[in-house]
Amino acid sequence: MSEPDAPAEQVKFPVVVHFKIIGEVSEDLRTHLEIALWELRIAETLHPGRLSAGGKYMTFNLSMTVQSAESLREIDARLRAVTGVKMVL
Repeated sequence: MSEPDAPAEQVKFPVVVHFKIIGEVSEDLRTHLEIALWELRIAETLHPGRLSAGGKYMTFNLSMTVQSAESLREIDARLRAVTGVKMVL
């Protein structure tokens, strides 16, 4: 997306989206995120990112082509619904 706060309706689809998922450190967070992606029929690989300086939060990165604004909203909502997820960027 050209602007960080651009409404999805102004984006030309399909578009490559880079998601950064921030969540509380947990042995199960990656598994729960992968289940959410499987439910959405997304086969792209979830890549571990950094651990916060205090060790309380961890990140995962996901890059994929999104076909529509509706799909983008669905993916965002599903990832945010995962237990332990604090933010999806």
